[in-house]
Amino acid sequence: MINKEKMSFVSIIVTYGNVDRYEGVVNTIESVVDAGTKKVFLVDNGCHYSISSKIKNQFSGFNIRVRRFEENKGSAEGFSTGIKMVMEDAQVSGQTYILILDDDVLLDRNFADRFLSINQTLVESNKHVWSLFRKDRDETFANGYDRNINYYYNSVAGFSLLRKSRKNFNSILNNISCPIFVPWAGLFIKNPDLKLKCNT
Repeated sequence: MINKEKMSFVSIIVTYGNVDRYEGVVNTIESVVDAGTKKVFLVDNGCHYSISSKIKNQFSGFNIRVRRFEENKGSAEGFSTGIKMVMEDAQVSGQTYILILDDDVLLDRNFADRFLSINQTLVESNKHVWSLFRKDRDETFANGYDRNINYYYNSVAGFSLLRKSRKNFNSILNNISCPIFVPWAGLFIKNPDLKLKCNT
């Protein structure tokens, strides 16, 4: 069981593009700060403006590390770079959770409380990779099954292990959806479990 007082998390956010995306990045960072993140690892995946100086000025009192690529390396490289930044940071303990987000996701400020409430309803849930649910994408999950009956589409991923299957895939456990794909909204995982998955 997770002790609320001891629970802490850091956040990885990947961004790209031109300055029109900056306001969204700021909103995402503000939402994770409001929710209690201890640190933000921001990957500048080939932004066409100097996001590092703007972010550091805007969040001067908060711990944000920025890694810049001169050109967009793609999502896989961007997120794996953020994960490496966390793994190399000696201040991120083994008890820390890691939140992985795209740059247009707003985290609920009650995220930590809601996570603790859900986590305590499951047995041996510490080794889960948690997938965040987006309110603006209500079509992602149906009540009794994953909508990924044939294949799941969103604007970024658009792939599925069930692409050729016509069978329903039961994926609800204690009112928690258990998808076999990775929704783009975000992931939440404990540091040692992420290390384990990165090394396998």
